Amino acid sequence: MERQNKYKVIVSEQAKQMLVNHAAFLAQARPDAAERLVVSFDCICRLCG
Repeated sequence: MERQNKYKVIVSEQAKQMLVNHAAFLAQARPDAAERLVVSFDCICRLCG
């Protein structure tokens, strides 16, 4: 069964930069948590895109 996307999510450049900054900050304290954040966001992007 093919999944059909009903919505298109647009992430602003500012939001993208905030996510990168957050992941970089998190990587300083908890590299494992930063990795999970990046992997989760990548997975979400693939589902929406």
